[in-house]
Amino acid sequence: MEVKIDQEDFNRKLNLALEGIKLDLVNALQDMLVQGMDPTGSSSYKSRGLFTGALKSSIAQYSKVVGNTIEIGMLDYAKYLEYGLPHSVDDIDALKEWVRIKIFNGKVSEFRLEKATQNIKEHIEKNGPRPFSFIRPVFHTKLIPIIEKNLKAVFK
Repeated sequence: MEVKIDQEDFNRKLNLALEGIKLDLVNALQDMLVQGMDPTGSSSYKSRGLFTGALKSSIAQYSKVVGNTIEIGMLDYAKYLEYGLPHSVDDIDALKEWVRIKIFNGKVSEFRLEKATQNIKEHIEKNGPRPFSFIRPVFHTKLIPIIEKNLKAVFK
């Protein structure tokens, strides 16, 4: 018995599967990040991580398929959130705005805002943010089902 495979058709289907896998991984990472904002998925959780909206957007922006490889990219501070690593806070204005909105709901005196921002900055630089593993759980629990789903969809 001889089996012939149309190489062009196979490569086209493989590329479709890779694009689907990439899209599903991006969505799973973004969903996990949003769920981690608090147990109910609310973005108003006051003590979770830094600037997760920009991080969420960067996952889609920096992820791509290159040849037969899926590259999942995101902003550098994902590793600080994933592992809770200490790091320098370079954008103090962005941190101050985050503190104003997330900690004080927009209503705070300038003195209290400055003091709270400085305390949080020092905590992040010394101890890091509270770790929130959102990358590893996706790859440990969702990757195989995502691959299976996308391969079955294009090679049916």
